[in-house]
Amino acid sequence: MRKLFKILIFLLVSLTVISSNSFGEVIYYGIDVDIQENGNSLVHMVLTCKNISKISFLVFGRIENFKTQNFLKCDVKKGDVSLVECYLPNQNVSTYEIFYETKGFVKNVEKKRFFFADLSLINQTISYAFLNVKLPLGYVLSEKLEGVRILSDGKRILIAKSFENSDEISLKFFFESISLSIFQKISISYIFVLVIVSIVVAFLSYLFYSKRTKEEKDYLTLLDKDEKKVLEIILREKEIIQRKIVSSTNLSKTKVSRIISRLKERGIIEVEKRGRTNLIKLKKK
Repeated sequence: MRKLFKILIFLLVSLTVISSNSFGEVIYYGIDVDIQENGNSLVHMVLTCKNISKISFLVFGRIENFKTQNFLKCDVKKGDVSLVECYLPNQNVSTYEIFYETKGFVKNVEKKRFFFADLSLINQTISYAFLNVKLPLGYVLSEKLEGVRILSDGKRILIAKSFENSDEISLKFFFESISLSIFQKISISYIFVLVIVSIVVAFLSYLFYSKRTKEEKDYLTLLDKDEKKVLEIILREKEIIQRKIVSSTNLSKTKVSRIISRLKERGIIEVEKRGRTNLIKLKKK
């Protein structure tokens, strides 16, 4: 009887160890992005997770009105690049919802608008993800997109894209307004005034955007896994010695040095010389 009892205890402990070391996964990840006329994006995320205690992600833009459901607790570090870290209360199969707003997904480029969103989870492969983006009323795509479905709810255009076993969930495109009827009702004199004002505004916009072109391009560049890992540490620590990044990420000194150089060129971080190493911190704007 004792031998049977010992065997049962051994099996129970073995099952516990196997369970504790099992790999977690995000079974489903659904994202709805509702673009407003003013360029603000309303984001709704739905995640079904299994055996995961924490999820985190970056948002290239300042987050506002952040909230969650299903007892999900998250730490949000707001900035030009925002960091969200959420701790899942239930490591069994559970579904959680996240809501937030940001103006970081949409930028004005000449007469068009450019949408870019990297909605990937840090160090996490998603079994299946579905991204749905809704354009503002009176707007259409400026280009043909591959690998997406173009839908409509009768009033607004929707762009849908699915992902399978992917660790990169992103989408980018140009879109523009087709609401021209108001201009057709304006007299010739007012059109002339409008043209003059538009030229002045365009000239001022050119001066402004010529200084920001490089920075905007850098922020729209999709970061790879190692770059996200380094940036997450910098966002969390605010200021950190470069050699600590090497020890925290298990990346080589050369790899970290190259990543730091790229982030500096993009205008995301500042680098100060400190003896034989560097002090890394977010760039103040």
